Amino acid sequence: MHLDHPIDDPSLPSYRHPVLRELSDDLERAFDAYHMLRGVKAKYLPQEVSEPSDAYKSRLDCSVFADFFRGSIVAFAGVLSKFSLRNPPESMEEAADNIDMEGHSIKAFMQRADELMLRDGGTLICIDMPSGKAQNRAEEIITGRRPYLLIRPRAKVLNWFVTMDNGIETVEQIGVLEIEEERDGLFGVKMVPRYRLMTREGWTLYRIERNASNELVANIDSEGTYETPNGQPLPEVPAVWYPSDDSGFGQGDMPLRQVVEHAIEHFQQRSDLRNKTRRCAMPVPVRIGATPPAPGERRKPLVIGPNSVVDLDPGGSFTFVEPSASSLAEQRAQITEVEKLISRQTLGFLYGDPGATKTATQAGMEGAQTESTIQAIAERKASAMQSVMRIWCHFTGETLDDDAGISMAASLFERPMEAQDVAQLQQLTGGDKLISRQSAIEELQRRGKLTVTSSPEEELERIREEQPSAADDVDLNDLGSLPPLPLPVDDDDSAT
Repeated sequence: MHLDHPIDDPSLPSYRHPVLRELSDDLERAFDAYHMLRGVKAKYLPQEVSEPSDAYKSRLDCSVFADFFRGSIVAFAGVLSKFSLRNPPESMEEAADNIDMEGHSIKAFMQRADELMLRDGGTLICIDMPSGKAQNRAEEIITGRRPYLLIRPRAKVLNWFVTMDNGIETVEQIGVLEIEEERDGLFGVKMVPRYRLMTREGWTLYRIERNASNELVANIDSEGTYETPNGQPLPEVPAVWYPSDDSGFGQGDMPLRQVVEHAIEHFQQRSDLRNKTRRCAMPVPVRIGATPPAPGERRKPLVIGPNSVVDLDPGGSFTFVEPSASSLAEQRAQITEVEKLISRQTLGFLYGDPGATKTATQAGMEGAQTESTIQAIAERKASAMQSVMRIWCHFTGETLDDDAGISMAASLFERPMEAQDVAQLQQLTGGDKLISRQSAIEELQRRGKLTVTSSPEEELERIREEQPSAADDVDLNDLGSLPPLPLPVDDDDSAT
C-alpha cells in the first residue's frame, strides 16, 4: 500500500527513523523477492528502447523468478524451529497452542518471526493485553483474558526513541504503522493507515488527516493503558526487538541481502537467455532461385506445412537456416556461476553440495561457518524469548524462573544420519539389534511415515493382535495340563 504521508516531519507519527530510511530500498527489494516479484516484475525487468509493448508484455509473462531467497529463508527457519519452552510462565504454557489469539501455536508464531527476522534483518515482537481489568484470577480464566503476542515487520516499525544509561539501552517509545480495513459502502472495504505509539504507560492510535487549512495533522483515534495486576505502569515498553545480529533496537544487517541481489540478477539473466533462445531456435526458411513476379503482380505467399508443396524453379533450392547462437553457451555459464554464488550463502552447503567435489578441509570450513551463523541466531532467539516471557509476567504478575526460556534441539547443528550411516553402525556392532521396536515406531510416527496410528502403544497392540496363537504342546488338553493317568488293572479282572 503506497502512502503519501511525510516521512521526515517529526511532528507527524509517519516520521521514519534515519536507520529505516537508509534501509528502505533494501527492505523493499527483499519484500519483492520474498513474494517472487508478484506484480512488480516490470520494476526489475524494464522495457528496452524501441521494444514494442506487446513484445515487452510477452517477455514479462514468460520470465520466471526462481525461489532462491524464500527457499533459503524457509530452510533457515526450519532449522531454528527445533526448540521447546523451558520453565515458561504457567499462563503462557496454557496458551502455547494459541499464543496470538489467532490460532497459531508458539512454534508457528516464532517460525514466522524467524522468517521476518531473516528476511529483513530484524522484527518486532509485541506483547499486548485485552482492554479492561479482571477482578481476580478466576474471572480472567472465565473470560479468557490473558496476554498475547503480535509480530510487526521491520518496514512497519517506523520510529523509536532509545536512551542510554551507563551503557544500558532503554526503549522509551515505539511507533508502528497499522493498516486496518474500514467499510466502504455496502459491500466494499478500504485500507486505512493508523499509527500506534507505544510507551510504558500505554498506547495511542493516531490518524493523519487534513485540517481546515489543508495541512496534515495527527488526530487521536483511540488510546489505552498498559498496567501490571496492581494497576501500575509497566517497567518497560511491551515489545522485544528480535535482530539478526548483536545490535541495538531497530538495528541489524540483513543476513541474506546478497541472496536477494543475486536472485534478481539470476531472474534478469534467465529472462534474457530465454528471449535469445526463443529467437535463435526459430528456423528461418530460405528459398533461392525463385522467379520474381511480373510487374503489377503480387508475389505469391509462401505456405509451409505438412499439407503444402513448395514449387522451385530450375536450379533453385529451399532450406531452413538457424541463426548462430554461440553467445548462449557463455550466458548459460554465467547463470550457473550466479547459482553457485547463491548456494554459498544459503543452507545448501551445510551438509555438502552433492554436485561439487570438495576436500575434507573445505567441506569442514563451510560447515563450520554455517554452524556458527545458526548458533549465533539461535542464541539471539533464546534471548528474545526470555524477554518476551519477562514482559508476559509483567502483565500477569507471575514470577519468572531464572532459567526460563527455550531449549534448542541437540541435533540442531548435526548432520542427519542417512540409511548407509545406520547400516555401517550396525555392521560395526556385528549385526546386533541397536534400537527397540517401540523406538523404531516412535521415529516413524515422528517423521510422518506412520500415520494410521497415533501412538507407539497402539501400533504395538496391533502387532500383538496379528501374531498367530501358539499351537498346543503334544499330549496337553485344552486346559493346558497333562491327560490323566490310566486306572490300575486288578489281577482278577485281567484273568476274566
